[in-house]
Amino acid sequence: MRYILGLFMFFSVSLCTKAESVHLEAEVVDDEYELRNMQAIHAVKFKAEFSSGKKLSDIVLRHHTLLSQWRLSLARNVFSSGVHDDKQTLTIDEYESLVSSILEYVSTEGLGLDSINTTYGFVDTTWEVIINALKELAKTRKGKMNLELEPEPNKIRDRIPASNAITAALQNSDITDKTCSLVNKYLGKDSYYTCEIMASAEVLVFQSEYWNKSWEDVAESEDGGLNKTSWFLIEIKR
Repeated sequence: MRYILGLFMFFSVSLCTKAESVHLEAEVVDDEYELRNMQAIHAVKFKAEFSSGKKLSDIVLRHHTLLSQWRLSLARNVFSSGVHDDKQTLTIDEYESLVSSILEYVSTEGLGLDSINTTYGFVDTTWEVIINALKELAKTRKGKMNLELEPEPNKIRDRIPASNAITAALQNSDITDKTCSLVNKYLGKDSYYTCEIMASAEVLVFQSEYWNKSWEDVAESEDGGLNKTSWFLIEIKR
């Protein structure tokens, strides 16, 4: 495994998957945020441009030394940007091309990948799966949503069952299947990998105007009252 700190190295690759193609550039840099937190870090920043004209620059692969894990962040989330840029929404084919290109780089450079962190609205089909799961959950619940950080005794935070419903739906979705297939294609020479979903249970999963609304309002809404910038994690396990 190679660690390159304080240097800049560029890697460029173009990949065509189905009808979609992506050009990827990689830059190896020190990660200043992690260094301030006393963690030696290996970070790779990617820029991607698709045949459709879409461009992405907020893609970072980090090696977290304390956890001894590699995490790929594909899009900014609500904690860093607060807004969703629809230009960053990919089709599932574009997502497949992007992850293929990144995994080709990871394999070539002898790096690793333990998880992928992305947002609800990063892939269009994923957003649809999440909204449908939340609306189905809403039909089974009554009254106002309880999103309190410290609920009364014997009360369940409604954001927990919401997270569970979204997790279950994503576990059986295209994004999970395609991600796991690609990981095994590029990294599964000596091991077989499985993928598990963990969806955020933070209160910011929901738009603030829905915090005091009823589950009926959620069921009838266009987007389930969800923030596109809320995150979920694809954990990659041997």
